[in-house]
Amino acid sequence: MIKIINGTYGYRNSDGRVEAKTPKSKPFSLSEEREAELVDAGVAEYVNGAPATSEDNRDKAVSYTHLRAHETAANL
Repeated sequence: MIKIINGTYGYRNSDGRVEAKTPKSKPFSLSEEREAELVDAGVAEYVNGAPATSEDNRDKAVSYTHLRAHETAANL
C-alpha cells in the first residue's frame, strides 16, 4: 500500500472510474512492481514502511494523460 507524496497520480478504481490521487488522498494499492516504481521515483511512499504482499483488491493504474483526457471529456 502506498500514499502519494508528490504530484498527482491517476488510476482506475474497481468501479472503472479514473480518480486522481494527490498527497491529500488516502493510501491505496497497486501491483507490487508499480508501487516500487512510484516509490523509487519519489512520487509515493509505502504506508507502514513496507511494500504490500497481497494482490487482493488492487486497482488498475492509468497514466496522468489518461486521467486528464477523462477530465477534458467531462467538460465538453
